[in-house]
Amino acid sequence: MKSHRISLQLTAVAAVVAAALLACGTVLMFKAGAANKTTAAPPAQDVVASIASVAAVRTRVPVSVTAWGDVAPAQSESMSLPRAGQLVALPVVVGQRMRKGAVLARVAGDPASETAYLNAQSAWKLAQGESQRVQALFKLQLATVSQVEAARKTEQDAQAALDALRKTGAGAGESAVTAPFDGVVTALNAALGDRLAANAPILQLGRVDTLRVNLGIEPARRAAVHVGDPVSLTALPSQPAGDSATGATGAAASAVSAVSAVSPPPASAVGSVASLQDLVDPKTQLVNVVVQVPAASAGALVLGMRVQAGISTGSVDGWLVPRLAVLNDSQGDYVYQVRDGAAHRVGVQPRAEVHGQVAVDGAIDAALPVVSLGNYELKEGMKVREGAR
Repeated sequence: MKSHRISLQLTAVAAVVAAALLACGTVLMFKAGAANKTTAAPPAQDVVASIASVAAVRTRVPVSVTAWGDVAPAQSESMSLPRAGQLVALPVVVGQRMRKGAVLARVAGDPASETAYLNAQSAWKLAQGESQRVQALFKLQLATVSQVEAARKTEQDAQAALDALRKTGAGAGESAVTAPFDGVVTALNAALGDRLAANAPILQLGRVDTLRVNLGIEPARRAAVHVGDPVSLTALPSQPAGDSATGATGAAASAVSAVSAVSPPPASAVGSVASLQDLVDPKTQLVNVVVQVPAASAGALVLGMRVQAGISTGSVDGWLVPRLAVLNDSQGDYVYQVRDGAAHRVGVQPRAEVHGQVAVDGAIDAALPVVSLGNYELKEGMKVREGAR
């Protein structure tokens, strides 16, 4: 009887323990379910790109061909003397500007030519005296007409020989070579003390009242350029921006930068296309173009200066959009326009570029804005909103 009572007590305890475990499991399952509901990901939403846009404007823009080249004199003359001699003075250097009539060089007579001149002078004086003597004898009827004519012919020949030597500068002693026009010395062909042959070049003098600019353009643009097209010229910097000719660093470099910041604008001038070739230069692989710069603009340029040129070749109609608005892929050039808050691709054909903007042709809707920033991440139909900077 006692054993039966103990058994009943154990059964009751086991039942209580089982009930407690069941209750704990239920609580844990409930908490786990609640936790799962709390950490579940929110439903997916559409991606909205941030962009900036501008209005497309239909307009006519100028078209130009960009080229680079250097400034040269429109005409260069070789300075020389028609007689042999020795260079005894050369008071000029390359790059020196000379006024008309200024002395460029002095040349002393060549000993051989001076001797020839003295001999010719003596021969002329002798022939002159002989002619006078024969004429006097003729008046006394002691000479014939043929003798008079022969003496006069000898005198004339001696005079002609002497005049020919004088024209070459013989007998003049030291001769000066002067500038026939305002110009710049572009080259020296002789050195002080050199013995010069007749007509040997001493130096080169280039005119500065009118200049020419030698340009090179891409062969593909040759057909667009014509003689007479206006050209704008801008001088290129002599060294990269921010560099110092003295290699200054630290505070000195800052000072150089400050000076550069207030430097005057680059020299500029205008001209026109004087000639162009139908041949590709084998050295540069470009087509040579010569631009004539009139005297009114020539003063802003310096011989040898490197310049950038814009050759105006006409104008075209198109939609003017920022350069960054035009993208390119395997299908060609295109822009994005915004309609109903979504981006839509529009194919275009660039016609001309001016001041960071591009004139394009294409099925652009004037009523819709063109995406100018943030367009690199767009896809067809992607939602967009204004806000990119």
